[in-house]
Amino acid sequence: MKTLILTDDEVKPLLSMGEVMEVVEEAFREKGLGRVQMPSKPYLFFAKYDGDLRVMPSYLERMEIAAV
Repeated sequence: MKTLILTDDEVKPLLSMGEVMEVVEEAFREKGLGRVQMPSKPYLFFAKYDGDLRVMPSYLERMEIAAV
């Protein structure tokens, strides 16, 4: 499996808002059918920097997509 990292500027010209909405709808449907792994997001707190890091991993089995 290869990892592909894209910026907002690289993605925006590739998809219309209508296409985005279709994919989001399908992802919510898959979640409702129990075919999505989406564990609770871990939080790391950095008191020294008054900040935090939140990671939101997920895997959509039917769509064969994993993302963070």
